[in-house]
Amino acid sequence: MESDKKNICAEWMSQMLETTKDNFFVYNLEGVCLYTNDNLVKTLWSSPIGKHLSEIFPHRSENHIKKILSDYQKIRETKEGDFIPIQKEKIHTWEERIFSVTRNPITWHWNPAISGIGKDITELFLAKEDLEKANEEIKTTNEEIKATNEELSAINDELSIKNEQLEKATKDAEMAKS
Repeated sequence: MESDKKNICAEWMSQMLETTKDNFFVYNLEGVCLYTNDNLVKTLWSSPIGKHLSEIFPHRSENHIKKILSDYQKIRETKEGDFIPIQKEKIHTWEERIFSVTRNPITWHWNPAISGIGKDITELFLAKEDLEKANEEIKTTNEEIKATNEELSAINDELSIKNEQLEKATKDAEMAKS
């Protein structure tokens, strides 16, 4: 009965990982990829399984790879996951994508490892940038409208004074005629 529950759970987990639109990965503490779901393989155009981080992301510096491995050790030691809200990655050497990444310590086949989920937020990030740009344009337009309104108000004040002067001059001219 207990093994049936474990099999059902394992099958469910496997289906969930394979059908999610997010990138799921497992690395050992040396930075070698142990497992990915199909979505990450599609994102990278090839399977990273068995490859080191430096092979998967050749554009990253050696220091950056060392920092990732240090982060993996820290995650493992503290037994606390971490969250990277924005991580830019060059995919296929030309396309930059933006991910939010969650990494957690796990045991993979009785060995310490790090699992992670990378959610592609490129479109969301670009939409946010577009909104910020539109907001700046609206602020600029509002400032221009405010300046124009102030100019028009000043012109209106001048016209009111001129109109009053004209009305007074007209009355004075009519009184002078009579």
